[in-house]
Amino acid sequence: MPPAKLSSLKNLGPKSEEWLNKIGINTKKDIEKLGPVNIYNILKLQDFPVNRLLVYALQGAIHNIHWNDLPPEVKEKLDKEIEETRL
Repeated sequence: MPPAKLSSLKNLGPKSEEWLNKIGINTKKDIEKLGPVNIYNILKLQDFPVNRLLVYALQGAIHNIHWNDLPPEVKEKLDKEIEETRL
């Protein structure tokens, strides 16, 4: 059975799925392996119109929770990681 489409994961829709597929992210396992911040940076480098909400959405997708329900400390950790890896 093929893996579920990314848009079947919580927080991800057809547009996110399209962007992720364009950079070779096709499964939840790919998201887990590369990590939300690395994915964000790759998309940003390729001029996709992404912002930190995508990072939250990917983190939520990994854990099957709505991005808005991520604990504040998780969002702070992700924000810090974004700042530290800013290109």
